[in-house]
Amino acid sequence: MLALCSTLAFYRFGWWIVPVLVSAAFVPFILTDYAGDVTVYISPAVFGITGGYCFRKKLGLDFYLTVSAIAFAVLFTGNYLFQKNVRGFDMVKASMDEMTVMLESWKPDVKQSDSQVSKTKEEADKTVSDLDAMIATMKDSKWIQMARDIMPFSAFILAVAIAGTSFLFMMKFTMKEVASSVKPLQFFRLNDYFIFALIAGIAGLLLLYDRPEAYPELYVIALNTALIVSALYVVQAVGIVKHYCIRRNIPVYVLPLLLLTLTMISPGLMVFLMILFTGLGSLDLWADFRKLTPDTTNNKE
Repeated sequence: MLALCSTLAFYRFGWWIVPVLVSAAFVPFILTDYAGDVTVYISPAVFGITGGYCFRKKLGLDFYLTVSAIAFAVLFTGNYLFQKNVRGFDMVKASMDEMTVMLESWKPDVKQSDSQVSKTKEEADKTVSDLDAMIATMKDSKWIQMARDIMPFSAFILAVAIAGTSFLFMMKFTMKEVASSVKPLQFFRLNDYFIFALIAGIAGLLLLYDRPEAYPELYVIALNTALIVSALYVVQAVGIVKHYCIRRNIPVYVLPLLLLTLTMISPGLMVFLMILFTGLGSLDLWADFRKLTPDTTNNKE
């Protein structure tokens, strides 16, 4: 809702509304009590400005999602580092502690529910053991550090979900009047220079894989760069598949339904598919599968 309303505000009032949106984004940096609600306060500035600008200039999802998700990840990570290093508040550790307390509080309810459904003692013990293992993972410093390392990527994925969902509602409802002039998912194409970021990220990971502790900052930068750019190429690959579905009169809902089904069948298969999609999206730089030109992008399929 914040993304939709702030986008509409920017589209109507232009740059005059920016001071209001940007001022809200700085609240978590100034007031410690609101540090945990950083998503709420930076969303209007990030998604409102990029979304409004996208529809004003008749750009597309490739601009909106890429710019807003990266900006969101940068601001979210900046807030996290500021709170952790300056104010001593570790958002990741606090979240892990909250989840641990929540899981601990579930244990009596789990035992009671197991007895009510007449589970055997072995089955009940297995359930409690799985819960204990999850709690131990939450307390493990290794996993906590991993969560810290991929904080930018986690924020980026959250932003992609927000941007993708809000863009769909904009095209169908709030910005329907100008939606026909904006490029949807099937025309999603990253700037060619993103391939260098992907190569640099992967190269950094290969060089530092055996000794990440020697250069922790460089390792985290390389890791998140590789993950973020790979995710963007996955989106581009999905756009390619949607393009061919439309050309062959295949219902577009088949694609998300297929991805959801594969995820439910085997998460490992979904990981393999994402790697395959990353390759497909990056290969589009040279192959140009959709043969996109100004004429084809203006003719919304």
